[in-house]
Amino acid sequence: MSFLYMNLSAAFMILAIIGVRAICKNKVPYIAIWLLWGLAVMRLYIPFHLESNFSIYNGIYHIRRWLATSDFIQVGHNKYYFDRVIYQLWAMPEVKVVVFGIWIVGASLISHYYLKDYRICRTIWKTAEESPLQPEMEAILSKYDCCKVIRIRQSNQIDCPVACGIFYHGIIIPTNLKQMDQKKFEQMLLHEYMHHKYMHPLLEHILVMILCLNWFNPMIWLFYFYVNRDMEILCDNHVLHVIGEEEKAIYARNLLDMASVTRKEYILYKGFAKQAIRERIVAIMKFKRFSALAVVFSMFIPTTMASAFCTDSNYVFGDEINDSEMIVLAEKFSDEEMIYVTYEELLPYITVQETKATSKINIERYARTYTSPSIPDSIKVSMERNGYTYSGTLQLVEIDRVGSKYIGYYSGTLYRE
Repeated sequence: MSFLYMNLSAAFMILAIIGVRAICKNKVPYIAIWLLWGLAVMRLYIPFHLESNFSIYNGIYHIRRWLATSDFIQVGHNKYYFDRVIYQLWAMPEVKVVVFGIWIVGASLISHYYLKDYRICRTIWKTAEESPLQPEMEAILSKYDCCKVIRIRQSNQIDCPVACGIFYHGIIIPTNLKQMDQKKFEQMLLHEYMHHKYMHPLLEHILVMILCLNWFNPMIWLFYFYVNRDMEILCDNHVLHVIGEEEKAIYARNLLDMASVTRKEYILYKGFAKQAIRERIVAIMKFKRFSALAVVFSMFIPTTMASAFCTDSNYVFGDEINDSEMIVLAEKFSDEEMIYVTYEELLPYITVQETKATSKINIERYARTYTSPSIPDSIKVSMERNGYTYSGTLQLVEIDRVGSKYIGYYSGTLYRE
């Protein structure tokens, strides 16, 4: 499974998650939406192959197939098909070198931007002074049963508290923080604590790495934007779980106050950020505790999404060619031409052995020998099994040359008539 294919499938999934998020936010436990983002990361980086009848890519296959068989370029009497033109262009070493060079330049520029921000954040932490409020803050956290050890420092370079550190857990507060009232002081501290409790500083570094590696994918920028929003909303929810629903109006007002004085936000330091203030205020005012049953039922959302977007189609596209120089595009078989093959001949190429009559049979790398390199890019196949007729179109996936012979390998699905 190629890097580009995983990016493309992740892009479809991210679009779907944004739609589900718009419909379900504030109506289901936010953990369900958070799990959806985790599935998107899995689809982006884990090269697993799991077929499903409910995969959204089963529908996309037919669109792709229509584009692949549509005449894209015609020069004289030669027709070049859409996917073959794209594949042959990508197979050119010069094109790969240029694309790789562009990717390196983009990744380097974005990495430089984030490293610059990282150095600024590290300087702020190193120059910050130990806060005399450390004992008082520890007492506040203890009152709310927050047991994680947090180092508190203060600095005049920031306007609001920020959580920082992966291997250490630290919070930097403004030097004049104690001038605010006690209630706001406690809520700001709890918000930063929640960032550490749920490892958001680490997640922020992971998000930056994902963005640097996949900067060319516009959906990844949306992914980065929305995940950062949801980090803040999740922290708000966790704070309200601790302080109680009756405090949500006060907490929302304090959020607005902090957003009004924040002049500078840091990419890698998680703070009481002013990202999506309106959305966060609405989420705070609609906050409610969900029952355990509601949490269980909300898990159907990521489960359904995983079935639709984290699986692959049952079809194989005929564009994974190892030796493109041997490909001579031929006219497709007409509808009247059909290759009849016995079940015994196809048996070695059937991916799942079924004992009863099934609605379809998946074929992988069925080999056919040709005397010339003019190999068709698809073949129509029919066979008999258990009194039923199965037929379908297999797509070319690879070509080998053995002496003067050419072997075409075909994959696809036969359906019971």
